[in-house]
Amino acid sequence: MGVSSRTRSKTAVESTPVASTTILPAFDMFTQLWSTERTFAYKFHTPELGDVVLKKCDIMNGSQAAELMKHEIQIYHHLQSLQEVYIPRLHIAGVADGLEFVLVTEYVGKTIEGLKLSLKDCMTIAECLEALHDAG
Repeated sequence: MGVSSRTRSKTAVESTPVASTTILPAFDMFTQLWSTERTFAYKFHTPELGDVVLKKCDIMNGSQAAELMKHEIQIYHHLQSLQEVYIPRLHIAGVADGLEFVLVTEYVGKTIEGLKLSLKDCMTIAECLEALHDAG
């Protein structure tokens, strides 16, 4: 994971499920957070949105990664009332250049994996899980 100085131009994105067009914000510096064989996640900062995570995957060949990303987008829409409370805010979701699913969410910090959690943290997580369960 390093910082790259790659520049990405603004890209048209078809919003999902509405067929309108959104422009991805331009960014100059990004940090790759993680990647799998077909999916990549990057953290970057924009003046318009602040710190965000851009997640993308190839939609070609009916990949399982693309199906998982479509499902994730549906879940974000279903849990819209919990965004910015328990889950990150979804800024943009759709297809970029007809080749990739793109998901842009607010950046809410590092993963808690491997951290020693306080009782307060555990209670907050339990509250979040209860809200997710109640949302169906």
